[in-house]
Amino acid sequence: MKKIKYLIVGVLALTLSQSCTDESTVNNPALYELENGGFAKFVEGTGIGQLYSDPINISATADVYDANNNIAEYRLMLSANLAGTIYSNDNFQSITSFPGTISITSQKIADAIDVPVETLSFGDSFTFIARITTNDGTVFIGEAQSYDEDMNVVGLGNTDANLLTKTAYNSAMNFIMAIACPPSDPGQYRIEMHDSYGDGWQTNDGNGGNGIMITIDGEVTEVAMCTLYTSSGGYINFNQADFCVVGDYYDATGYVDIPAGASDVLWEFPGDAYGEISFEIYAPDGTLIGEYGANQPAGLLILCDTDLGS
Repeated sequence: MKKIKYLIVGVLALTLSQSCTDESTVNNPALYELENGGFAKFVEGTGIGQLYSDPINISATADVYDANNNIAEYRLMLSANLAGTIYSNDNFQSITSFPGTISITSQKIADAIDVPVETLSFGDSFTFIARITTNDGTVFIGEAQSYDEDMNVVGLGNTDANLLTKTAYNSAMNFIMAIACPPSDPGQYRIEMHDSYGDGWQTNDGNGGNGIMITIDGEVTEVAMCTLYTSSGGYINFNQADFCVVGDYYDATGYVDIPAGASDVLWEFPGDAYGEISFEIYAPDGTLIGEYGANQPAGLLILCDTDLGS
């Protein structure tokens, strides 16, 4: 049951908090002195858009500031998914004085991964993760904290995933850009949802969370599998939400209708709290356009006929 998982997490958290008193045993000082962590944010009023319609004419800029006034270098690392092939560059752009400006174009992306700009196409996506070095030489990575139980090693990610996912902390630490697919065919899309544990979905919250979010010309629709649990407010709210689809807690089928004439359709996955969620998305003609396994990270779902989970 999930309660067992809560207990395991609680014990781990207690172990980490106790070990934090000995700074020499902790690889990431963010665990014991979060206020001194390296953390960058976009200047209010600026930011990087997620979707772009022209593969070879992406152009975006944003201003970045040093939230804790202790950054020596802010470096963007790039991972590009081009039709399922992954390319990377660990030094896409660096900033050493703040506020500073980042600039991203199709040509810069192509140059960074050493491909012709014409290679970029619909459905391609680009993940940017910041690597911050503070004035004392400590390195922080714009990813959620990891922990290797076998080796007792704490990873370089930021301490709290909320810094990366909550709207209030919409930051320059981790963001995705993508080239939108051509307008979606109108009709009813089918989402086959699964949970390997058999207790329904817990997405970006252990007590429920959000559903898969489909934004159609600015209007948001959500779809998710109802959860087995009804004992807490979070679960109750999740099960009573309009997007909750009843199944047997292992499988459920949801639908979303995309009207004719829709010009901007954005699919987003909120996350997977326990690594149990998987799902497939089918176009109105039955074509499989997205297949996503357990531990699918939160973010955009780029659904083209040839996507299949890229």
